[in-house]
Amino acid sequence: AYEISPKTMVLGSIIGTVTFTAIPSFLYSVDVVLWISVILLGLSMAPTFPSVYNLCSSYMEVTGRISSIFVISSAFGEMII
Repeated sequence: AYEISPKTMVLGSIIGTVTFTAIPSFLYSVDVVLWISVILLGLSMAPTFPSVYNLCSSYMEVTGRISSIFVISSAFGEMII
C-alpha cells in the first residue's frame, strides 16, 4: 500500500483549497464549473484536520488535554469564519 506523509497531505489540501476557491472567481457564469469546484473544494478540505492532527502527533506527544484544545480551537475557528 502507498502511504502519503502528513506534510504532503496538508500541502495538497492547502493547494486544493486555494485552487478550487479561485476557479469560480474566474468562471462564475458557468454553473457546472461552480458545482464541480464546490465538490472538489469539499474533497480537498476534508482531510485537512486529520492530517494536521497526525502531523502534530509526529512532532509531539498528543494527550487528551492537547487533543481537546485542538478540537475546541478548530470549532471556535469554524464559528468565527
